Amino acid sequence: MITADQPQCFGDHLIAALSSKSDGTVLDKTLGIHHPAIIANRKRFCALAGSDYAHVVYQRILYNHEQTYDVLREVTYRDTTRYMPEIKADGLITRERGVGLLLPVADCAATIVYDPKLHIVALLHLGRHSSLTSLIAKTIRAFAGFGSHRTDLIVWMAPSVQQSHYQLDYFDPADGEEWYEFVDKRDGKYFVDLQGHNAAVFEREGLSPHNIHRSSINTAARGEYFSHSQGDTSQRFAVLVQLI
Repeated sequence: MITADQPQCFGDHLIAALSSKSDGTVLDKTLGIHHPAIIANRKRFCALAGSDYAHVVYQRILYNHEQTYDVLREVTYRDTTRYMPEIKADGLITRERGVGLLLPVADCAATIVYDPKLHIVALLHLGRHSSLTSLIAKTIRAFAGFGSHRTDLIVWMAPSVQQSHYQLDYFDPADGEEWYEFVDKRDGKYFVDLQGHNAAVFEREGLSPHNIHRSSINTAARGEYFSHSQGDTSQRFAVLVQLI
């Protein structure tokens, strides 16, 4: 864990932590999703953050026919690794103290949404696919359904690939008006600012811009973090959040 990179925008009633390469990978697709050596890395990271892996919900993202891009799941203690190996969803939300949410990432923007008044937290996987869905809007509606006021919500976006390095050969929504500001086309390539786009979506959903915090760390340029675009296709760092 790199102390200077940890989120600083939440109060004392929330564990929010970010792992790095030095903590080991929390996912290795060449070994299997829940290989004992990888679980040992997850347990060690959780312990360093002040949590217990047995009390954590492991979030699994799927890109196959089971794609989870717009899936938001409310989870409880019965969904933690003590009972379930994983929950498949791009978004998890919990109102239960002591329940942690653990997301493996390597370029996509892991995003925490927290209501400090009602003590509700969500963890979103905002990659290219999920950013094209209504996942953010669905999440904010879920908070509102629990009684949250949108202006109370605090957002933190973890280190992720920045526009300077996020190059795509094809990006269909680039022709959509809402993407104009966040897509730069050069030499037939698209360079996409997912953080900027998603921050704008949060603002459109009624969140205060002062409560939206974006890490400036570029995972494609900083060697301390696994980066899919830089060749780390099977390994991941993690974001952990837990109500206490």
